[in-house]
Amino acid sequence: MSTMCFPLRNLYYPLMIENGYSVIANIASMAHRRGGPGHSVHYASAKGAVVTPTIGVAREFVNPGIRALSTSLGHINTAFQSISSPERKKRMTNDVLMKRLGTPEEIGEIVLFMCFNTCEFMTADTVYINGGGDFR
Repeated sequence: MSTMCFPLRNLYYPLMIENGYSVIANIASMAHRRGGPGHSVHYASAKGAVVTPTIGVAREFVNPGIRALSTSLGHINTAFQSISSPERKKRMTNDVLMKRLGTPEEIGEIVLFMCFNTCEFMTADTVYINGGGDFR
């Protein structure tokens, strides 16, 4: 058992097993895919540290019916974006094929869908939600 899973196994695992069906949904960022010049390597590494363990947790807990998934978000219109300069907002919007920022509600809808039984065959996967933004 990995050290990362220790709290999961001791605190939540019994409740998840009792429930008979559980989904762990982690929220990351497209930053783990882009990194490099002009972007925070530390931030990108931290977001990669969300996506990668999702795979390990999924593999470790798949037998009792626990699924683990992550989402990697592009530019989302949050309170953090409200403090951005108009020039930065324009650059972010131009990065997106749909020419707009995503909304928190759109992210919530995708995460909710991932947690439904209709997605029972999904585990150890990452869903990219970026409006067609090319972050590679």
